[in-house]
Amino acid sequence: MKDFFCIILAGGVGSRFYPLSNNREPKQFLDFFNEKESLIQKTYLRVSKFIKDENIYILTNKNYLKLTIKHLKKIPKKNILCEPQKKNTAASIAYGSFTIHKKNKHAKILVCPSDHLIEEHKKFQSTCINGFDYLNKNKQILTIGIKPTKAHTGYGYIKTKESISKKITIVEDFKEKPDEKRAAEFFESKNYLWNSGMFIFTSNQIINEFKILQKKTHDLFNKILTDENFDINTCFSNLKNISFDYAILEKSKNISVIRSNIKWNDLGSYSSLYSEMKKNKLKNAANSKDVKTINSKNNLIILPTGKKLIVNGLNNYIIAEKNNTLLIYPMEKDQEIGNL
Repeated sequence: MKDFFCIILAGGVGSRFYPLSNNREPKQFLDFFNEKESLIQKTYLRVSKFIKDENIYILTNKNYLKLTIKHLKKIPKKNILCEPQKKNTAASIAYGSFTIHKKNKHAKILVCPSDHLIEEHKKFQSTCINGFDYLNKNKQILTIGIKPTKAHTGYGYIKTKESISKKITIVEDFKEKPDEKRAAEFFESKNYLWNSGMFIFTSNQIINEFKILQKKTHDLFNKILTDENFDINTCFSNLKNISFDYAILEKSKNISVIRSNIKWNDLGSYSSLYSEMKKNKLKNAANSKDVKTINSKNNLIILPTGKKLIVNGLNNYIIAEKNNTLLIYPMEKDQEIGNL
């Protein structure tokens, strides 16, 4: 276990959860379920069951350093790597991977977002350990693929090519979020997995992939290993703004996927949050007992503590309030909220 590491990506804002999530308090620091645990705390607790605190690294924006320290008290401060600019996930993963490699040349790294919901911790741990074990004999980047439970249009998909083992499969292609027709085709074919955005690789392997596929990014971060005066500001100012998927996954010839049937939700929208919340007989979900619904169904209601609300004759809506901003929006149009 001394070679097991984790990068938790925690630099996003979560604009699709406006007004609950904002630049001052992004989604990963929110407690949506009144469980006294933010999403980033849930992620840390899940990972810490099989990875030591000193081997867990948080990649976040410099503006969220104090929030990160507040929420993750057991993580060493030096393990919170602050990005001076937002340059997307390729930069975050490179920064974390080179930093970890300097500490341990034999590191095996799990990368996971800070704002996903995974309740089956033992299954998740088993998937990750199997992935780490696979890297002992295989020079691959593993992505964790989730077995679909329905034809979901809100997730990217992984098309599998050829089976290596019962759980690990060659990746043929990555597919963007499909429309309803294509999502149904993907689901029926049984040859597609949801792309979870979680990855497993060795630090050696990922550094080599960056060297081949994103040489400028490699050369900028390689100074972490060779230059004691490495300047993160200069580094980030010279980086492309590009996702890890586009920079590495879609170009590499060394990508496999480990299948998992864990219950997983990326909490990417209000409708995905609604699917996880407890509901009354008319399928209204609320975070407060001070909400009364009359002739209303299929609504999601998130209110500040102490706020009372009576709703009559409203169906399939989102009602969310924070900092004197009130959102009332059709559930079916929740993907638009990030652009408000």
